[in-house]
Amino acid sequence: LIVAVVLLNRLKKPKEKTFSCARCKKVSEHDKRTIKAWNNGFIKLYCNTCHHAYLTNQPNQTRTVSSQGGGCLGISALLFVIPIVAVVGAYHWFV
Repeated sequence: LIVAVVLLNRLKKPKEKTFSCARCKKVSEHDKRTIKAWNNGFIKLYCNTCHHAYLTNQPNQTRTVSSQGGGCLGISALLFVIPIVAVVGAYHWFV
């Protein structure tokens, strides 16, 4: 199960090692950020300088609690609690 998750979640890399920045036209190599953007379907990619300038010019955005967590704790709790509840329920059912 873990192997399947790792294999399915890995990022595919573009065939080209470089891209042309959509803003300044500078040719840059792909990094983790641009590969992730490419995997998410973005076709306009920006070099680190233009990306940093964009982030600097944006107003600070507050994150909500729901957008901060990935949900791992909730799923882990469910995977831990459901078997315990099932065993306790079966014990009380049969005894």
